[in-house]
Amino acid sequence: MDVFNPNILDASVRDVTLCLSDNQKVELLLYAIKSLRFEGRSRVIIENAIQSCLQVTTLSSETIAKARIFRARARLAYGNHFSAQEDLQAALEAEPDNPEAKALLHHRSVAVEKLLSPLPINKNRLSVEIWREIALFLPRRDLKSLLFIPHAISRVASQLLFRELSLHFGDLKYNTTDGEQIWRDNESSAGTDDAARHAQRSADILTRIILDPSFAHPVRTLRIFASTRDGGLAFQTGMLTNALPKLINLRHVHISSGAEGLPPVLRILQSTNPNLRGLSLQSPDYPADLSFLDFRSISHLAYTSPPVPTTTTSSTQAQSSLQNLISSNRATLRAINLFTPSWSFPSNSLSIRNLTRIHFAGTFPAIQSSTPPSSSLGGPGISGGTYIPSQAIPELIKHGRQLESLTLECTLLESATLSAQFRTDPIPPIQPYPLPFLRHFSFTIRALGRRTVDKDLFPSISTFLRGRSQLQTLQLVVDTSPAHLGGVGGVTSKANLEAVGFDASIWGLLPSLGGLKAVKMTYPTDLAPGLAGWLIPRSVTAMGMELGAQRLSAGMDGAPGSAGGLSQDIVGFFAQLKPGLPPDLRFVYLNDIPVSTRIVHAIVEHGFPHIRVIRVGSWFWTVVRQPEGYSNLEHRRQSQAMTILTSQPTHHHIPTYAHGAHLHALTFTQGQQGHSVPGPGSRSGSGSSLQSVSPPNPPNHLHGHSKGQVVHSSSASAVPLLHKAPMVSSNTNAAGGAVTGQRQSSGGLRLELEPWPTRRVVYHAAEWLEWLGCEEAAFAALGTTREAEAEGVGVGVFG
Repeated sequence: MDVFNPNILDASVRDVTLCLSDNQKVELLLYAIKSLRFEGRSRVIIENAIQSCLQVTTLSSETIAKARIFRARARLAYGNHFSAQEDLQAALEAEPDNPEAKALLHHRSVAVEKLLSPLPINKNRLSVEIWREIALFLPRRDLKSLLFIPHAISRVASQLLFRELSLHFGDLKYNTTDGEQIWRDNESSAGTDDAARHAQRSADILTRIILDPSFAHPVRTLRIFASTRDGGLAFQTGMLTNALPKLINLRHVHISSGAEGLPPVLRILQSTNPNLRGLSLQSPDYPADLSFLDFRSISHLAYTSPPVPTTTTSSTQAQSSLQNLISSNRATLRAINLFTPSWSFPSNSLSIRNLTRIHFAGTFPAIQSSTPPSSSLGGPGISGGTYIPSQAIPELIKHGRQLESLTLECTLLESATLSAQFRTDPIPPIQPYPLPFLRHFSFTIRALGRRTVDKDLFPSISTFLRGRSQLQTLQLVVDTSPAHLGGVGGVTSKANLEAVGFDASIWGLLPSLGGLKAVKMTYPTDLAPGLAGWLIPRSVTAMGMELGAQRLSAGMDGAPGSAGGLSQDIVGFFAQLKPGLPPDLRFVYLNDIPVSTRIVHAIVEHGFPHIRVIRVGSWFWTVVRQPEGYSNLEHRRQSQAMTILTSQPTHHHIPTYAHGAHLHALTFTQGQQGHSVPGPGSRSGSGSSLQSVSPPNPPNHLHGHSKGQVVHSSSASAVPLLHKAPMVSSNTNAAGGAVTGQRQSSGGLRLELEPWPTRRVVYHAAEWLEWLGCEEAAFAALGTTREAEAEGVGVGVFG
C-alpha cells in the first residue's frame, strides 16, 4: 500500500520505548529534545521533559549534568537568568569538571559585571548636583519613593533623608490633661511591640553613627524622644556619649524628655557641639534647670514646659535659667518658640529687632510695672515669674520690624490694657502700617481672669490687621470656658466673647485679607452661617473654627444635648455654611465638639464635600472618594492575592519614625506636630525603613470607632484601613473633592473617612498633610514646614 499513516510511527516509537529502561528512556529523551527550538510551546515541553528526567533516581552524574545544562540553555534563551544560574550550579555539583557548565557560568558572570560596571559618561546627562537641587523641593514621602529607583537620584534622596534622624527611647508618651484616654488599654501589647521595634531601630542608628563616618557627617538635625515613665535617657546616655561627637555637622537638636533626663544629654551636646544653631527642649513633667548651659550661637530656640506654680523655688530657678540662656544668645536669636503657660514674656532678655518669628504662650498679668524689679537670682527683670514689662505689645510692634510670624497665646489673660497697646502706633512710623513683613499672625485666649474685661481687644486687633494683603495665615480664637462638657472640652462661653469684644464684626476683617491661605476663627453667636462662608477669602485652602456651646442646641427630638438633637443641629449648621465656602478648601479643623464618627462623616458630606482632611479635636480623618461598589477591604484582598501570585513585595510607604512634638505637646499647644524622618532599616544601612503599619485602635471616645473601621455613606460596617493617597478621579475639582456633596456623586463616587493612627497624628501629621496637599494647615503657626523643620520644633496644625 502507498498510503502512510503517521500514527503508526508514533505507535512504533511508543512500543520501542516500552522495552527500554528508565536510564535509556532519559538518554533517548535528551537526544530528541535537542532538535526543538527555544520558542513558543516548546518552552513548556522542555521544562516538563527535563523535570521528568530529573525525577529518575538512578541517573548518572553525567546525565544529570547534561539535563541541567540543556534546561539552563533554554532558560537563558527565555530570559530566566537566575533560574539558569541555579541549573548550572547544580550541574557543577553533579559533575564538577564539566567544561560546558563552567563556560556558561563564566559567560554569565562576565555579563553581570558588564551590567554592574560604571556606565560611560554621557555629557547630555544631568549632574548629581542638579538632581540634588531638584530633590530639595520634594516632600519626604516622594524622597522615600525615590530610594527604589535605580538612578543617581536614589543616592541623593538617601542623603537628604538622613540629614535628619530621630531616636525613640521608651513608649509613646501621652498627656491626659484633656480628659481623653488617648493611648488605649486594648493596645498595650501592640504598643509594647512598637516600643521594642523603635528601641531596636534607635540602637541601630546609634551604632551606625559610631561605626560609619560617612553616615554621621551629613546629619544636620537630631531629634531625641524619651519616655518619662521608664527612666528617660538614663540607660541611653552612654551610647549618646559615643555617638554625639561623631556628628560633627550637627546644627539642630530637639529633645523631649523628663526634666531629669535633659541635663546629661545637654552637657554632652555642650562639650561636643558648642556651635548649635537650633535647640528645642520639651519637659512634660516639670521645668528643667538650664543654668549650666553656655551656648552662644543659637538662632532658633524652642522651650516647652507644663503649667507649674510660680512660687516654688524650682520653678523660679528654671525660669531664671531660661531667661539667662535667652539673654546670652540675644545677638544671634532669630526665632523663638516659648510654651510656658505659667510664665510671662521675657522681653527684657530678647533683642526683638533681630527676631523674625515669635511664638509665645504664657500669662499676661493684670499688674504691670514700668520699672523692672530687682531679682535676687540675677536674672534681668525676674520676680517670681509674674513680671511682664509695661507696654509689651507696643514694644513688639515698634521694634519687631523684621517679624514674619507673630503668635501670642494667652494661657491666662488678666490685663485689661492690651487693646490700647494694639492701637499704639510706632514712633516714628517707618511704614504705612507696623510690622510690614508680617505673614503669619495668631492671637489666642485660653483663659480669662475673673474680672478681666477688655471689650475693645479684638476690635483693636482687627484694626491692626485690616488691609494686610500679604498676610497668609490668621488665627483669632477665644477659648476661655472650662474644658468640660460630658468629658469633652472646647466650649466657648458667650460671656467670655463679650468680655473681649469678639462678635460678628471681627469676621468682617477677613474680606480685606486677600492673600490669606489658612484661617482659624472662633465662631461668634451673632453671625449667620449663610453669611460666614462668604466672608472667608477665596484663596483660603485650610480653615478652622472654634464652635461654642451656643451652637449645640436641641435638634429634631427636642432634647437639649441629646445625640439626635446635636447631630441635627450641627449638620444643619454646616449645610448652611457650605454655599459660601472657598472652592479650593482642602483642610478643615473643628474644636473638640461631642460628636461621633458617623456625625463627622455627615458633616463632611453635607458641609465640606471637597476637602481632603478633617480634624475634630485631636483626631484626624482622610477623606477618600471611592467608586460605588468599591471597598478598601476588597482592594486589600486583591492586592494580597496578587502579591502571592507574583511573589513581588508590595510596599506601602508609611512613615513610621518621626520627630517633632510629642502627644503632650499636642494637648498643651493644641496641636503641635513634628516633621518625620525615616531611619535605617533592615534593607540597607542607608536605606529607608518603610513598612505598612496598621493603625492603632481608636480610643473609647465620642470620636471612637472599631479597629480599622472606615465609615462611609452606604454602610456602617467595619472596613480595614489601607494607607494610601486619596483617590482623585476625573470628576473631582482642583481641591481633590467630588463634584457633588451627595451620598453618591454624579460620577458614582462615595465618601469614606480613614481615621489616622495615633502615631501618625503625634509624629507625622505635617508630613502627611503636605503629601495630601494641605501644607497650608501644616505651617499655619510657624511659617513653612521647611522653616519649622530647621528649628527642630513642632508644627501647629490648627490647634
